[in-house]
Amino acid sequence: MNKGKLFEKDGEYYEILQVNITLTKHNPPRIQRQGDRKFIPIQEALMQGLIGKVTPTENIGLFSHAEQLDPEKIEEKGDIAEPHPPKCLDTPKIRSVSDNIYFMPVDRLRAQVFLAHGLIYPDIYDKAESDKDFHDSQRQNPVHLMLYANPHPLNHDQFLLKIFLHPNEIAKAERNGDILYLAIPLPISRLAGIEIPAAADDLDRCIKGLIKPDVPVPRHLFTNEVTPSSPDQEKVSRDSLHGDAQPDPNIAESIRQFDRYLGVMAFLRNADRYFSEKTGNYADYPEVFFAVCERIMDKSGLAPAGYPEPDPLLLALLGFDTPEMPKTTRWILDLVNSQASHISEEKDDEAYKLAKEIYNQATISKEIIKEAFSNLFNSKDYQSAISKLQGSDIPIEAAVLAGLLQSSVRQSHGYRSVKQLFHEDWSNQNQARLVLATLGAYYGYTALDAQEAALYSVHPLIRPLIEKYPEIKFHLRTRFERELIESLYQRAFFPNQPVRESDSLFNTVITAQPVTDLELSELPICASTYTVQDLVVRQYKITSSENSKHAPVQDLVVPQDEIITLEKFSQQLKLWKGNTILQINFKKENQNLVIQYSITKDEFIELIENGTITFKEDNTQ
Repeated sequence: MNKGKLFEKDGEYYEILQVNITLTKHNPPRIQRQGDRKFIPIQEALMQGLIGKVTPTENIGLFSHAEQLDPEKIEEKGDIAEPHPPKCLDTPKIRSVSDNIYFMPVDRLRAQVFLAHGLIYPDIYDKAESDKDFHDSQRQNPVHLMLYANPHPLNHDQFLLKIFLHPNEIAKAERNGDILYLAIPLPISRLAGIEIPAAADDLDRCIKGLIKPDVPVPRHLFTNEVTPSSPDQEKVSRDSLHGDAQPDPNIAESIRQFDRYLGVMAFLRNADRYFSEKTGNYADYPEVFFAVCERIMDKSGLAPAGYPEPDPLLLALLGFDTPEMPKTTRWILDLVNSQASHISEEKDDEAYKLAKEIYNQATISKEIIKEAFSNLFNSKDYQSAISKLQGSDIPIEAAVLAGLLQSSVRQSHGYRSVKQLFHEDWSNQNQARLVLATLGAYYGYTALDAQEAALYSVHPLIRPLIEKYPEIKFHLRTRFERELIESLYQRAFFPNQPVRESDSLFNTVITAQPVTDLELSELPICASTYTVQDLVVRQYKITSSENSKHAPVQDLVVPQDEIITLEKFSQQLKLWKGNTILQINFKKENQNLVIQYSITKDEFIELIENGTITFKEDNTQ
């Protein structure tokens, strides 16, 4: 077995990361899968996670920019400091080569929980009752993460998580043999891979079994090349594992903060997907998303040149100190951070007092604000209130407050239902983006769906070009996502430390950026893409008839005396070549009734065949 073996090629050193990889006796050696005569190029093996690049120095030389955190300075700055780990029982086993990947065998349910939370955390911080059903070694020491220096045998229903560690984390961790103990949670960006104890033909079935509405499943990180299972490995008393262990309140608060920060970015990322039916414009990400990323990641050049600074409230949601922050903004933050199951609208409660303060501070449009708040608090007419609060001269906090009150029932899937009518309620997209970001913080990342249940307002010409269920939570498809999550983690757990360089941390990550082949020659759509690091962003714009080449338009005229069934109509459509854009006209002689609709042919056929669309004669003439 060659797993863990080192080899050198062209002056670079590599380590084999999977058990089914062999090295030939060539000089330099070549890479093959067991039983396969085809050689695998170095770059392809790196991308597939078959090998990793290493530097043959002592312990942690892989990270040239690694910093050693001073525990005394951490406490002085108010950042999270690690509690004392368990007493070291024997001499640490230092691996002979630098390597930043460690191993964590966990119950498959715990793996789902980590993915849903976007955080890998010690057992003591799990609030769910289901944590007692987790059968893994993490329950033996509930205040620490237990990571192994080498792959560990698995029980029947366990996964082996491969975790990236920073050099300072490795250096500071206490050890018991080849076990590392970490008291600080780790972001999901550290997930290097997931190995499962299953036969090759069971891999897809196992992955499908993980899919839940709130669980983002990074399929590209799964492999089944794992150490043999050990069904009787762990027999510990489940009733005595926790003992007198207590969670650290500072860590618990940082976990909640991280959940809010991730929620902001997850809800903001799709904001420009919801309005193409109104505006004719569609984008995978709004540009403000990258303007915020510049601040979070402390990197320039992510947002378009000249893009304005994000709204102070948006930055405040992510923990940035805003000079002379208005009282109303702080009040919004308090409502959001409370994450109350329902924000009360009673006169003695905070939301009503905030509305009065917004009105009192306003210098213009006071009557409009007064009328809108009357709709909001007295009539409970949210739609009328929101329509009045979208003017450019209205304080942004007024619109955000209305959005919060409308969607504040957190226990009834408000995070999902808010999307259904969002495009109808909001026309000011700048405000809409800020409302979505605020709701993301209010709901928190954990509560959100992993993917959109549906996109409710997509232009019919754009709909065939995009995925049906866009991702909300982060599926670790790109290094950019990992670096963003890492920066949010640092803000939550070490807010007073400079942003730590993470390029070298993710040297060997596996990426899975989706590629879409666009066939737009016949569509009145202007399409473009741009990249932010390794993230590809698509943009579509419906163009006018004068500036575009239209798809063929075919008219179907139904004479008065002819009866046409849906089945016959669908059959006729299938005879037309290509997925053209159809302008369907139904006419009756001697009447003015005309039904006209533009849609792709294939989508229209689907609507007919699944019974969504039916023919109904209008008798109101």
